[in-house]
Amino acid sequence: MDCVYAEATEEMPDACGLHEMSVAQRRELFRDPQAFSGKCIKMLCHYGYLPLPKWEGRYKVILMLRDPSEIMESYEKLFGKPMCYEDFPDASDLQKKLSVPFSAELYGQIIRATIQDAAERGDINFLILDGRAIIENPPERFKQIADFWPIDAAKAAAIVDKAKVHCGNEVAAT
Repeated sequence: MDCVYAEATEEMPDACGLHEMSVAQRRELFRDPQAFSGKCIKMLCHYGYLPLPKWEGRYKVILMLRDPSEIMESYEKLFGKPMCYEDFPDASDLQKKLSVPFSAELYGQIIRATIQDAAERGDINFLILDGRAIIENPPERFKQIADFWPIDAAKAAAIVDKAKVHCGNEVAAT
């Protein structure tokens, strides 16, 4: 796949491991989404919506589901604090901030809202996959992806190294 992500910079020292776009690349996506047509980008869902600009084309989105406990563990390792949902219910008063601890229930609400938001937009086609299933059965899951997006499923599956994947506190079985 032709992927777009930042090279390692001071802003993103582990960019190659995270495969995130830089701030400049995100600005370019919103300025000219057509320039990213046919390319793979990684974006995080933000509390029930996909931050994708409107354009005349259609997006193909692989929504990767994760175990909420893995998300919380990963977040805490990265940021050194528990994960919280933060919102400003009254946009006119930015002093009033709502902060709710992340939970499996909240994650379910976020996923349902994301799917509903995409359906209402009408410009997003979804393939929904469980992240752990990709690790446990790469050939089958990459075949699903290949039916949705033109990739070499066998080559992609061969890259998965179960011994290096940490899910929760355990290393996935080899």
